[in-house]
Amino acid sequence: MRYVIAILISIASSSSFSAVFKCELAGGKIEYQASPCNTGKPVPLNVHGTLPPSDGPSFPPRPDSQQIEVAGDPKFLARVYEALALLKARDSQAYSIVAGYVGRIEQSPHSGMNASADPPTFQMSDATANYSVTWAAASIAHDAYHSKLYYDHKGAHPTSPVPGNVWGGTGAEIKCNKFQISVMRKIGAPQNEIDHALVNSDGHYIGQDIRTRKY
Repeated sequence: MRYVIAILISIASSSSFSAVFKCELAGGKIEYQASPCNTGKPVPLNVHGTLPPSDGPSFPPRPDSQQIEVAGDPKFLARVYEALALLKARDSQAYSIVAGYVGRIEQSPHSGMNASADPPTFQMSDATANYSVTWAAASIAHDAYHSKLYYDHKGAHPTSPVPGNVWGGTGAEIKCNKFQISVMRKIGAPQNEIDHALVNSDGHYIGQDIRTRKY
C-alpha cells in the first residue's frame, strides 16, 4: 500500500560554500577536509565554492514554502522525511533548492529526476533511500540541482525547448556532483560516502540507462 504525505518546507538560504582539500597524509593516508591541510600535501578539489556565474539567474518553478509530496510505503516515507529534516537542519541552501525545484519525491525502482513533470518529480529507489539518511539527503539535493539547471535555463529562454545536455549531460552531472559533495560535507556524511561521490565527480557514469541502474 502506498501513502502520500505533504512536507511543509520554509527556509532561508545561505550564500556560499567553503573549499574542500584532499590531504595526503603520512603513510599514504587520504583525508578530505574543509580547510587547508595541517600536514601533508594539500590538493584543492574545487568541489565547493559559490555557484558558477554561468548558471545565471534562478527561476524556481515553485515557491520554497510550498509543500512537497512524498509517495511510497511507510518505510520510504520515514526515510525521506528524515533526510529532508537533516537538510533543513544542516544545509538551508540545499533545502531551499529542493523546495523550489522538486514538487514530489516518489518511490521508484530506479532513481532519476523527471524535471518536466508537473510537479517536478524525483523518482527515488529503495537502494538510494535505504543506504543511509545522509546518502538519501545528498541524493535528493543532487537531483534537485538537475531540476534547477532545467528550470533556470527554461526561465532564461522561455520560448525555446531545454536541451538535454543543459540539465542531464556530463557537464550538468559534474555541477550536480559538486553540489552534492558540498551538501555531504555540511550534513556530516561519512567519509566513505564522500569518497564515493568524489570518485564519480567527473560525471563519467551519466550515460548509464536508468533502467539498468541499481540505485
